[in-house]
Amino acid sequence: NVNEVIANLCRQLDGSVTILPNDDVNHSQSSNDTFPTAMNISAITSILKLKPAIEHLIAVLKEKQKQYWNVVKIG
Repeated sequence: NVNEVIANLCRQLDGSVTILPNDDVNHSQSSNDTFPTAMNISAITSILKLKPAIEHLIAVLKEKQKQYWNVVKIG
């Protein structure tokens, strides 16, 4: 359960704090609400890791565009 994982991570960060998965983490929200939120957080984290590679790819493609601007292509 995502709520249990978050509660355990909080306990690892500060063992003096009591964090309960249902009471403190999700405040009794339905798991139908928490799963999409966890997926959104995961997607954002992944995108932030991917962003530098995409920016590098864009820069390389721009250089190739300059390099081959005068090559005649069919289609």
